[in-house]
Amino acid sequence: MLKLTLPLLQDIRSNQALDLNTKIDKTTSLFVFCTVFTLVIIPILLSANLLDLRMLDGMPIWHKPLRFAFSLMLHFLTLSLLMKLVIPKMREAKRIKWVAYAAVMSLWFELSYIIIQAAKGRRSHFNFETPIENALYGLMGIGAFFLVLISFLVGIMIWRYGYKDHSGLRYGAIIGLIVGSVLTLIFAGFMSTDPTYIKQKLTLEASVIPYLGWFKVTGDYKPAHFVATHMMQLLPLIGMWLDKAKLGNKLSNLMGKKNATVLFAFIFIALAFALFAQALYGIPFIKS
Repeated sequence: MLKLTLPLLQDIRSNQALDLNTKIDKTTSLFVFCTVFTLVIIPILLSANLLDLRMLDGMPIWHKPLRFAFSLMLHFLTLSLLMKLVIPKMREAKRIKWVAYAAVMSLWFELSYIIIQAAKGRRSHFNFETPIENALYGLMGIGAFFLVLISFLVGIMIWRYGYKDHSGLRYGAIIGLIVGSVLTLIFAGFMSTDPTYIKQKLTLEASVIPYLGWFKVTGDYKPAHFVATHMMQLLPLIGMWLDKAKLGNKLSNLMGKKNATVLFAFIFIALAFALFAQALYGIPFIKS
């Protein structure tokens, strides 16, 4: 992960318009705090995973908290770096700052609840067994919305108020954050409202891929959701590759950075919808 993020930081630093030595704005500081918070939590969860051998729904009980902590760390690290593509005076605009606060509170709530439920040996998701757990699961849906909304807004801010340098990084950030956010909400919506899928979640969890939790005996929306979510990190990295790597430069010269970035975006979109169709037809990502 360090090998991936350091070049991204160097690529942002190389743009003279972006001075990373200036005073950090409040919005970015919120993202940095969330990144550090999750980085502190991950070793604790790794230790719990080594010491606590309980299983839940076919997986070690601490795999889900680890998965969410790592994913949220990548999410806020990405936002921390990409906010530097927005001109300074717009980074603290009210329209994004208040959503950033909501996203921070959502992170605390979601991760805390997932960890508490794991410690209790209980499901955090698709848990309708008690009125409190049912209500908290509903609140998790609201929190997840704000976690995705903030990435969508950062993409819009880069598009409208970013440095117009026509870099692959800029195009990758805009398309990755905006399109990735929309697709994530679409697939998450299907997961949370499809009665057949919810029934499968409650009865087939023992037949899953370790750590990922994807079904091995029937279709699952999570692979499509995974591609959509991590498109937010991968497209900016591809944009950086178009800016810096020899092969990336050749492709950029042939197609143009915008067209090349759009091409990769269509590949991600096609892959996500192919996995979504696979889930609709009840075909598992990997058969047991």
